[in-house]
Amino acid sequence: PALIPVCPLTASGMGLVPPDHCCFKFFDKRIPKPHVLSIKKTHSKCLSEAFVIKTPRGDYCVRQSEEWAMEEFVKRHN
Repeated sequence: PALIPVCPLTASGMGLVPPDHCCFKFFDKRIPKPHVLSIKKTHSKCLSEAFVIKTPRGDYCVRQSEEWAMEEFVKRHN
């Protein structure tokens, strides 16, 4: 199955996305670990807590409540 980017974002900083880049649509499927190039949290000022996951096919917004995404974030940022 093809991955479909849901929001064009540019991630920067230390695991955080700037406040002018928030997620409003979310990718609801698991992204295979080998496809995850980076994972960063959206800024705390965004309405929805999310991760921006960079893959070879683009950036995806995933809710922080997705257990697999939280595990991947913790693994990469600890």
